[in-house]
Amino acid sequence: MKVCVINFSGNVGKSIVAGQLLQPRLQAPVISVESLNMDAGLDGVKVEEIPARQFQLMQERLALMRHAIVDVGASNVEDFLRTLSRVAGAYEDFDLWIVPAMRSRKQQMDTVNTLRALHRMGVPASKVRVVFNGIETDESVHEVFGGLCALSGEFFELKERAVLYYNEVFDRIKGTGESLATVLADPRDIKAEILQSTDEEERLQLARRLATKRLATSANRNLDEAFAAITELRAA
Repeated sequence: MKVCVINFSGNVGKSIVAGQLLQPRLQAPVISVESLNMDAGLDGVKVEEIPARQFQLMQERLALMRHAIVDVGASNVEDFLRTLSRVAGAYEDFDLWIVPAMRSRKQQMDTVNTLRALHRMGVPASKVRVVFNGIETDESVHEVFGGLCALSGEFFELKERAVLYYNEVFDRIKGTGESLATVLADPRDIKAEILQSTDEEERLQLARRLATKRLATSANRNLDEAFAAITELRAA
């Protein structure tokens, strides 16, 4: 599967979607189309950077790959789509287009503009998903993103379980060089180590690590559910 993660707006969670949601489950390389987009790499995910102007190189690389994730930085979306539209059928290289969305009015407006741009380019709604990011577990997609949901059918295929609930773990691991996978793979019995330690600073660090691992476990379950929703069989 080849997936493009895109939004005209920044800070909507594209790097989390590409690096923490998609990459571990597709086991696919992440290609960042923007030299300044380093978030996924800082979160323990290896990222290959290709400037938007080297679109032909990226297209050739994609043709050789079975699975790939292309994360388009917000500052390069316009150039990326313009270049893509000039090459007949180029958008068909992607099996899915994922548009992360956040609740703020501006970011929702940018999300609408992204969906409209994909529609104008000819991308069928059955290949477009919106990932609803940053809501609370007691909120519904329709409650927070009612305007976006109203565009489903014509512009994207609505998957109500394609939700990333707010989780502090992403802030905790940001910039540490760790991913969710590495946190979850920690084999230590942290509770036992806390009980055995007599050093208060060490106990504090272990307690924080335990909390981070528990948050990562919750986040990972959420990501599994979102991935299942995103990749459900699409309409013909």
